[in-house]
This record gives sequence, structure tokens and C-alpha cells, in this order.
Amino acid sequence: VRAMYSTHPLIQPNEIEVVGAATLVELEDGSSVLITASHLVNGASQIEIQGGDGWHTAEVTFDADLGLARIDSTLDVSSGRAPLSLANADAETVETTYGAGSAAATGTIGRGDGIYGFYQMNTSGAVLGYPLVDRNGRVIGIGSHRYPPDPSFTLSVSAASVRDFLDR
Repeated sequence: VRAMYSTHPLIQPNEIEVVGAATLVELEDGSSVLITASHLVNGASQIEIQGGDGWHTAEVTFDADLGLARIDSTLDVSSGRAPLSLANADAETVETTYGAGSAAATGTIGRGDGIYGFYQMNTSGAVLGYPLVDRNGRVIGIGSHRYPPDPSFTLSVSAASVRDFLDR
């Protein structure tokens, strides 16, 4: 995912580029969708997805409560890529997980009753839309942002909350 942000016209360069990741998630009907962290794409003047033939413009749907964004593009994102299925993990799930470029980490805590929870992870692979998968290769969380009091921890939205977001 590449997000382009416009700055003030008198400031050069007047466009900033931020690159991150998105997770290809399999839906109940067998189709797939790209999910990323909303803070990667929120406020961007243009959002693009990289395919084998270059960059393609994309649209997003945000959820401010969960920190997620659904990416829709004319690019066939499922071509040559296997979507990941969602586990039944919720904010209280404690399980060994694997993130991008990291060793195993363990999901620890949720945010609380009645509020969609995050996993608190000690892995840098949990940020900017990267999936956290269990030993069976199912998504138990999607990285959303760093934990402000301690930046060595990152937070990811639970698979149950991702499913709820997609159902809406």
C-alpha cells in the first residue's frame, strides 16, 4: 500500500509518500479483501496498491473505532496471492503468533469489556496492516499501531473485530 499526502503548496516537496502493508483476508463467501491500518491511509490524497504491472489507484473505507481500513481497487489482488482466513480470536485470546519479520510473540491483553480489543504484542511486525497469524496460518489479528506508553509494544485488531468490521 502506498499513501500520498499533500503538504502546503509552498513547502517542497509538496507530497509525502508513505508505504505500508495490507492483509489479504478471505471472506465467508470465498471472495477476498485487503485490510490495512487506518492510520497508514487516513487523510491521504491518493492511495495505491502495487501489482505485478505497477501501482493501481485504490479507495478505502475507514473504521475509526477499530483503526482499520478496507481497500478496494480495480487491481485483482487475489491473482497469485493466497488469502488468509480469519481465526475466531477475540481480544481475550492468548496464543503464540507470528508477525512479519519477527520471532514468535504471545498475544496478551484486550482493551476491556464491551470495547473492541487489541492484542498487545511485542513485535514490530504488527504495525501498518501486517497480519499476525497462528500456527495454522490463520489471521488472529491485523497490526494497527504502536502502544503509546511503550513503543516496544504494538497493538493489533483481533480477528473477531476484523470480521465484525467486514460484516458492516
